[in-house]
Amino acid sequence: MNPKTDEIVWEWHVWDHLIQDHDISLDNYGDVAGNPGKINLNYFGSSDKVEWNHIYSIDYNAEKDQILLSSHSFNEIWIIDHHMSSEEAKSSRGDLLYRWGNPAYDTKGEQVLYQQHDAEWIDDDRILVCNNGNQRQHPYSTVLELDYSDSNTEILWKYEPGKDFFAKNSSGAQRLENGNTLICNGPVGHFFEVNNNNEIVWEYDNPYFSKTPKSEINEVFRVDKYSPDYLGIVNLKLSSLNP
Repeated sequence: MNPKTDEIVWEWHVWDHLIQDHDISLDNYGDVAGNPGKINLNYFGSSDKVEWNHIYSIDYNAEKDQILLSSHSFNEIWIIDHHMSSEEAKSSRGDLLYRWGNPAYDTKGEQVLYQQHDAEWIDDDRILVCNNGNQRQHPYSTVLELDYSDSNTEILWKYEPGKDFFAKNSSGAQRLENGNTLICNGPVGHFFEVNNNNEIVWEYDNPYFSKTPKSEINEVFRVDKYSPDYLGIVNLKLSSLNP
């Protein structure tokens, strides 16, 4: 972004949708549990105060005109409405439409997501998310397909092999055109494709390592699959590592 030439056409700020129950003299004082559309200023979840507003991913649904956010600190996914002006987005109209994964507004709920990454829409009513599982009592990772078409979120599909799959950070998942799911175990640079029966049908290890003072790592933040005719690579001269 170039601040000298680019023009901001729409914006939304967490700051406008905060709530807290510590200081009654402030305008954002209120009942945290009774306002799930608001964001609890005093909830720190899995993050320290420095990273309180750490958003891991963002995805846009053009059909619904909604924005999907993945909050590391809250261990939740959030959906906000984009169908309003920036000024309206500052009001209660801009409060969270939907949140799921860890009811940070009500500690009586059950936590499901743990430092998740790469939340993205599959279609208008389904979301795919890589649930890293870090800080779970017995850490392991899962990939979840969610149906959020009504107030009762349903897990439609789950990849959960147990302790053999643990991506403590980074990572991601992509639903492919053939219905399979491409998964990236980021910390170990391992990519694999599974079908609906959770069978691994393809896998690959990143062969490129970088040296650190203590070791060599091949960590990858996330991966996406592109067809050979994708415009971003169609003119590149690609070669195989194993001709």
